[in-house]
Amino acid sequence: MTSQRLLIVGGSYAALQMASSAREFGFAGEITMISNEDHPPYQRPPLSKSYLSGKLDAAGLPLVGDSFYRDKQIDLHLRKEVVAINPKRREVQYSNGLSEPYDWLALCTGARPRRLSIPGETLPNVHYLRTLTDAKKLKKKLIDSTRICVIGGGFIGLEVASVCRQLGLEVTVLEASSGILRRALPHALGMFLMARHKQEGVSIRLNCSAKEIKVNLDGTMSVIINNGEPIDCDQVVIGVGAEPNQQLAEAAGLRCARGIVTDGLGNTSVERIVAAGDCAAFPNPFAADPEQPLLLESIQATRDLARAAASLVVGKPEPYKAVPWFWSDQHDFKLQIAGLYRGSEKFVIRGDVRAQKFSLFGMHQSRIVSAFSINSPADHMVARKLIEEKISIEVTHLEDTDVKLKSFLRKE
Repeated sequence: MTSQRLLIVGGSYAALQMASSAREFGFAGEITMISNEDHPPYQRPPLSKSYLSGKLDAAGLPLVGDSFYRDKQIDLHLRKEVVAINPKRREVQYSNGLSEPYDWLALCTGARPRRLSIPGETLPNVHYLRTLTDAKKLKKKLIDSTRICVIGGGFIGLEVASVCRQLGLEVTVLEASSGILRRALPHALGMFLMARHKQEGVSIRLNCSAKEIKVNLDGTMSVIINNGEPIDCDQVVIGVGAEPNQQLAEAAGLRCARGIVTDGLGNTSVERIVAAGDCAAFPNPFAADPEQPLLLESIQATRDLARAAASLVVGKPEPYKAVPWFWSDQHDFKLQIAGLYRGSEKFVIRGDVRAQKFSLFGMHQSRIVSAFSINSPADHMVARKLIEEKISIEVTHLEDTDVKLKSFLRKE
């Protein structure tokens, strides 16, 4: 493989995992990573949590040190952008007009914030949070602010709301639907989390959409909502979802459907091009429909699919087969999620809800297919194995905390 060239587009978790795994699996050719960002691959979850709160500074964000790239012979280029792909000639074109050939191309282009197309959305004190540059700008602005309006009751919005309350700011969250995190969580758990946010002083307005953002005469801002009421604030943070960066792939003729469509090895519809990360939609063996390509927006799924794609590149294919899992830190609780709850027929509670230490298990027939754990990391770890092993459990046994969860696992 010494003559092979692997070209990776992106500076994400997936990009770094792709390069690292390719070397681990024995790829001996050239590996080049192309990122349009100013920074080497870095941790993104802390941007809306510990970095924004000041508990972690920028020096603690890089995923690996500079020596990693030297030791693994990975050629990392920052502030460089791929603008076109020519699959027939197997080459990419850069914004400076130059082109470069590849033997394998990995698209790890990630996602971008979904824009909110309303008047005032581009004002200086209106923020989206996706990159370190975004987070640095918001963090600086929060120093002299007292009131924050968050548009969107998803994970990013609620994590930002949590940090802002910890910093002593007044926070209003506007959610257009009838509940927070409706696409990600069962309704009952969403209600529990909303109650916790309200206990911490966050004002959450449901069925409330933003229609305009305007600057007042005193320099403050107002978000005008659907009933005409102004929500006064100093900064606005918009978190209404993300869009996969699939433009390059679409222009090159790759199959896309809310993400670059791949199989469980990261294979796209075009030979010698793979994709992984938040830009890739791929079938998940633990989904309600295991044939339907999904965007998971999970670091774990990002890394696992990138690893599978690297195995394909070196000719030792090992398809993605992991149980998806996610997490979120808000106020004083940690939410950990395993599995995909859309296939759940009913939910079972295990633990003490009042003590804010419990798990909610989604069941299909007698099997656990999803688990949502609040301050219960041990439950989360066992649940991932129970979902993977597709073990049948009696509901009464699952509810009984005197019966250890790990006792349901198959004995090795």
